[in-house]
Amino acid sequence: MAGTELQSVQRGENPNDFKPMPTIGSGVHEIRVRTEVEHRVFYVAKFDEAVYVLHAFQK
Repeated sequence: MAGTELQSVQRGENPNDFKPMPTIGSGVHEIRVRTEVEHRVFYVAKFDEAVYVLHAFQK
C-alpha cells in the first residue's frame, strides 16, 4: 500500500491519506496507511529527480 502511495507522489499526485509535517522539515509530508496495523512514511518530494523517503515505520 505504501508503495502505491509513493507512486502517486512520483506522478505528481497527492496520496490518499497524507499531511504536511513542517515540524520535521520544509517540504516533508507523512503518508498514513491504515490496515490492521498502521504504517507511516515520511518523505520529501520537492526535488524533480526523485522522491526521498526519510523514514518508514509501523505504528
